Amino acid sequence: MVYNPSLGNLTDFRSKIFSTRNPLSEVIFGRVVEVITSKDDPSPELFSKYGELDSINGIVYKNLFDSSQEDELEALPFAYCDNSNFLKVPVKGEIVAILSKPTGTSGGGDYPFVQYYTSIVNLWKNPHHNGLPDTKSEVTELNLGSNVVEQPQITGLQPFTGDLIIEGRLGQSIRLGGYKHPSNILTDDLNNGKPFAIFKVGQDPTYNSLDKYIEDINKDLSSLYLTSDHIVPLTTSTNKQDTFLKDDTPTKFTDYKGNQAILDSGRLILHSRKDSLFLNSIKSISFSSDSINLDSVSYAAIDSKEIFLGAEATQPAILGDSNEDLLRTLFKLLSKIANGFTAIKDPASAVTILAGLSEVMKGDITTLESKLPNLLSKKIKVE
Repeated sequence: MVYNPSLGNLTDFRSKIFSTRNPLSEVIFGRVVEVITSKDDPSPELFSKYGELDSINGIVYKNLFDSSQEDELEALPFAYCDNSNFLKVPVKGEIVAILSKPTGTSGGGDYPFVQYYTSIVNLWKNPHHNGLPDTKSEVTELNLGSNVVEQPQITGLQPFTGDLIIEGRLGQSIRLGGYKHPSNILTDDLNNGKPFAIFKVGQDPTYNSLDKYIEDINKDLSSLYLTSDHIVPLTTSTNKQDTFLKDDTPTKFTDYKGNQAILDSGRLILHSRKDSLFLNSIKSISFSSDSINLDSVSYAAIDSKEIFLGAEATQPAILGDSNEDLLRTLFKLLSKIANGFTAIKDPASAVTILAGLSEVMKGDITTLESKLPNLLSKKIKVE
């Protein structure tokens, strides 16, 4: 008895495309006619015919060298995606290499074989697409699919010596490099062989050349640079760093050489859904922008040995509660003086009243003077 752990009730449909003989090892090449990416793309009928979820990323194709094949979609052969770990889904019109390999059946007897596509033929040496019209069928215009818009400005990356490069169709790329190359501005004789990684999404929108593309952190749409001993020529949005002490100003972005991570994009969002967001640095954390806004729902606090409000801040801030206490004492004293003046009826009474006020004022003034040192903050300086 043959045990099939994954096919379930799909065995009937697969029996129509199985082959139980050991296939020839030769590769055939097929032009992609349709790609199944979901139940409705391109149609529920194809999705059902080739195994429903099993059919995802599979293709209907025409054998390049079989002129007897019909043009009807239902009559064309089908191939599954060969690699479940690294996917490069082809588009219509691309040519793929196809092999027959065992399908998902285990147990005794002959193993069934089905067709899998293994790679896209790199006709134009461009990651955007490698489609080719079916001129044998008198098709001269390339149809890449209903949702695929050709973007002729997209080109592949310029390789550097020893690179490992992964590229998407729309200007996304990962470069793992580190060796010196004439076009590599990150590596020189002093750091040759030191690793770096560049993750890029979207090349310079104004780039319009057939030459190979080289990442530019100042023009690419979004990028992440991870370096070990490199200078990254980042042009900053603002260079204001007036709050740093003169001996403590950080090295400029364009001068710092070392292990660093630089994330650049039109907008950055760091979002914590459940707990906290921490920014922790051994030296300094710098915020530089046209405006800086800190909003808190219930609590906000800043604590440091010294806090300076202003780049030229030197004077201590006044403590609110202590200042209020001193002012209340002063107002009480002024009220006593005013009441005393009000009680004066004639010159004779003035001498007695003013003499009494003098004794009160001496004590209150001494009290006020004693409170002055407590008005000033020991931490906060303002200008």
